[in-house]
Amino acid sequence: MNNSVRYNVETFNKLPERAKELIFEHKIIDDDVFSEISCYIDEIESPIEKILLTALAIYCKEKNINLYYDVQYEINVENKKYVADFYIRYDEWINRFRNKDFKLVIECDGHDYHHINKEQVTHDYERENTLKTNGYDVIRFTGSQIYKEPIKCVEDIIKYIKTKNRKDKR
Repeated sequence: MNNSVRYNVETFNKLPERAKELIFEHKIIDDDVFSEISCYIDEIESPIEKILLTALAIYCKEKNINLYYDVQYEINVENKKYVADFYIRYDEWINRFRNKDFKLVIECDGHDYHHINKEQVTHDYERENTLKTNGYDVIRFTGSQIYKEPIKCVEDIIKYIKTKNRKDKR
């Protein structure tokens, strides 16, 4: 077995079943996709985040989009530290829309963690408000949305970026 195949199999085995299904649905057996996933897979514990990561890699490959993002990205604002599930970084694709200050946080809200009690819901709203007042855009997806339609979630992210940048260009 060559290194590429072994590398892809190891990455594939770290994915939750829904992410594996997504790879088969899209007939993706591509070193670039597995390389993208493998860069981040060990930083992510949440299955829904792994599903969204897989969907991002697949969608960007299929649509030939160079969307750069980080996972578990640390943001420090107002003497508080937040860790964004995904952070969309400035890149040449976004630069085409001339928005160099673009800062987009993607949050994946699994029911077991985010909606377990009122205090956690309150914390999530406070966190989102703090990020927004400090220049970050925030998109939230429920675990159910990500599980049921991960590619649609990615399409929503791309649509948001395009819409946001069209508005900012004016």
